[in-house]
Amino acid sequence: MTAPVSGTILLVDDEAAFLRLGGAWLRGLGHNVITAESETEALSRFAEQSCDLVLLDLSMPPRMDPLAGIALIPRFAPVPVVVLTGHAAHELALRATEAGAWDFIAKPIEPDMLRFVVERALRKAALEREVRQWRAQAATDDLGLVGRSAAIIRLRGLIRRLGPTEVSVLVLGPTGTGKELVARALHECSKRAAAPFVAIHCGALPAELLESELFGHLKGSFTGAHRDQPGLIATANRGTLFLDEVGEMPPAMQVKLLRFLQDGTYLPVGGRAAKQADVRIIAATHRNLEAMVAEGSFREDLFYRLKGMILRTPALAERAEDLPLLAA
Repeated sequence: MTAPVSGTILLVDDEAAFLRLGGAWLRGLGHNVITAESETEALSRFAEQSCDLVLLDLSMPPRMDPLAGIALIPRFAPVPVVVLTGHAAHELALRATEAGAWDFIAKPIEPDMLRFVVERALRKAALEREVRQWRAQAATDDLGLVGRSAAIIRLRGLIRRLGPTEVSVLVLGPTGTGKELVARALHECSKRAAAPFVAIHCGALPAELLESELFGHLKGSFTGAHRDQPGLIATANRGTLFLDEVGEMPPAMQVKLLRFLQDGTYLPVGGRAAKQADVRIIAATHRNLEAMVAEGSFREDLFYRLKGMILRTPALAERAEDLPLLAA
């Protein structure tokens, strides 16, 4: 048999006798009970002390329409609310449920039914609280990377060590293994976390458009340039710029990116005055850049600028134990 669950219950009813007797009965089951005789008092009590369950009577005077009390239910989120009322109409139960009530009990209340409903509601509250805590912990501990395999744990450790540094990082790995997630995690672990994280796919645009996207352009610099437009480097100032699939970058753009990496300056398209930006570069690719350097399709000096440190995202074959978590 499952052990009974105890918790803090807010009991809201305009009948003093019910508050006294119902409160005593619930305390006898091991619960901590807070009582309130009106909506205003209920909200005040709820704000003052956290509770695990709200038992709410809907038919409190001077209200003539019990449906008006349903509007109070969402104010108690995310705590489960069980509605108590002498009006056992199906419509009222339906509307209360639609408003967020977890269950519905008609007066006069059967003690065994109330015990059963309270027990289930408290278990639900405990489970939801555990899920919220798990999600909050996962958001900070897992860095957004799903998995418990040794490869992922090792990757998280490297991200935590490299995140606070200013070194450029090159993320390598097969397509679909979460290279952008790694880049975002590095940004969130860095001193730049409050500044923008900006991403661009280097293979999605031709060289001319890629230059304009990265460096911006001045009005009249090309057909359709009706106004000055800052680029993504300016947008990412003091933050992080993620160059996805940097191996697809055209050779002409590689030269201009190299200049920016060397001294932090760049020229907008159509401009003559150099601009500056403080940006951390994280690049990623599924291609073998060393082989591309050897064949002459990727600049060697750019490669060494980008690979301050290399992180590798493991393929699914290396983390088979994470498949159920990824599927879920």
